[in-house]
Amino acid sequence: MKAYRIFVAGRVQGVGYRASVYDIATRSRITGHVRNMEDGRVEILAQAWDDEDLEQFLDSITTIGPPARVGSINKTQVGFSEALKSFRIVR
Repeated sequence: MKAYRIFVAGRVQGVGYRASVYDIATRSRITGHVRNMEDGRVEILAQAWDDEDLEQFLDSITTIGPPARVGSINKTQVGFSEALKSFRIVR
């Protein structure tokens, strides 16, 4: 059981990046959320019961293709919450 707060910079707003992250998360049994930040980055809270699922998710979100372009990813491990039961896009 791991959880990460992830900040993604690059061309990640207005290009379908959040929807792509959502699709990957729901296929990968990831819970949490994705949201746009005012500074142009995207924040992702991602957690999984299976550490391998989470690592595969992290690999996948770095390779989301055009028109999105990931410049950098900064992740910090945070506490796992059993209260999170799904993955959602925060608008």
